[in-house]
Amino acid sequence: MHPLLRFGIGFGICAIIVIVITVPAVLSARKKKNQIPFTNNTTENSSIIFSTTIATTTADTTTETVTNPRSPFAETTTDDAITTMESETQTLVYESQLTENSDKYCRQLPCYNHLNRYETLQLNVSINATYTIMINADISICVDIYRDSFNTIFKLQNLVVDHLTMCFKKTKTFNATFNSMTKYILVVSTSFQSDWDKFSIRITGPKWISFFSTRITNNLSYNHAYIVSQIDRNSSSLCFTSCTSYMGYYTAFQLTVSATEEYYIGLKSELTSGVYVYQEKFRPFFPTENQMSNQGTAGLYVLKALTRYILVAYAPNVISSNQISINITGAESISLVPITITDTLSFSTPPQVQYASVLTEENPKWCRQDNCTEPSYYYELIQINVSTSDYYAILSNSSFNVLGYIYENTFDPKQPQNNLLYKDSNADIANEFLIRRIFNISTKYLLVVTTAQPNMVTLFSISVISDHPATLISGKDQ
Repeated sequence: MHPLLRFGIGFGICAIIVIVITVPAVLSARKKKNQIPFTNNTTENSSIIFSTTIATTTADTTTETVTNPRSPFAETTTDDAITTMESETQTLVYESQLTENSDKYCRQLPCYNHLNRYETLQLNVSINATYTIMINADISICVDIYRDSFNTIFKLQNLVVDHLTMCFKKTKTFNATFNSMTKYILVVSTSFQSDWDKFSIRITGPKWISFFSTRITNNLSYNHAYIVSQIDRNSSSLCFTSCTSYMGYYTAFQLTVSATEEYYIGLKSELTSGVYVYQEKFRPFFPTENQMSNQGTAGLYVLKALTRYILVAYAPNVISSNQISINITGAESISLVPITITDTLSFSTPPQVQYASVLTEENPKWCRQDNCTEPSYYYELIQINVSTSDYYAILSNSSFNVLGYIYENTFDPKQPQNNLLYKDSNADIANEFLIRRIFNISTKYLLVVTTAQPNMVTLFSISVISDHPATLISGKDQ
């Protein structure tokens, strides 16, 4: 045989041997590379199911499914893991159940002795991305997501998703952005204290995802501030609507907290009363200024540390002494101290009249509402000029019910809804209107004074009450 031919045959045999040995080793290495590094730290009532989808440039994909054999709910996952054309995606399904023996905490004050059962789960990801979370439950549950740590008392600290919107029943799907090198805590709790049952959480996103149960409990307790006071006719006066017929009385307290958190403010009273919280400043003449809530009822408030709050307990139409008790519950220390409010403006002194006129049959008429067939309400147009942007009170006095409308820049009697900023609605209660709002120095305001009844004529006067001067100019002079 020719030497060159012998050499070629030998070289070919060696090449075949190398290929036979090398290819299986490479395939084995790739298979190991695609396995999921997963921390299995489940409880005996929970299971983790996860699948991996390897995206390729063709339509072919490879899916692996692994089931926790110790789970009482063990099953295989479906093959509907999300795929992309750029990277591998992973789907984890966690199944567990809240039982009578689950840990408990107060998810939303006040809880008293009725607490919510909960379980905490730790989530870690290796890629900064948006992940899809789908939650299923037969009961009403709540899911809160925290960054780095979770504390059963300081529930707003490290909170990622607004927990007031994360309670639901049956199924909820949402997207959340998670960062690598960050620990996330998912808190699954019952929406109602008496409920407990199974739930599942499905998370889909880029590999790798680590998701396991971890128990977090705190032995901290809530703090309370409690105070008792009286409201009677010797208390300071306050009115929210008509200050002629519905004058009320109030007592005020300075409230400070040492931690930014949710606090529950409760009020008990012998008579009908309300409680209002103001930030930094309270002016009785402008009771909506700096007001945190206009409901006047007990409830939850998010209070900030190192911030001064004014808590006002209010009672309308006080005849005899009214005892009130205020209880505030929350994290860290709470300070509640009675204070006296000093205001240069008061309803006890009659305001100085700045504008006086009369609605007669010579005044123009308008409809007060769109699409009327014939105008039947006399009106007068008055321009309001303010010297400083701040709160101003526009007060009327008349022998008959009159209404006040505030317009911005222009007024068209044929289109009464255009440019309308504010409409007073108190004239049906008393023969006056009272408009209290912020007026800006750079804005032109037009006040329309009209009657509550059609084809009525009446005398009226207008006063402006504020810490700053203001002028009223008749529309007839413009």
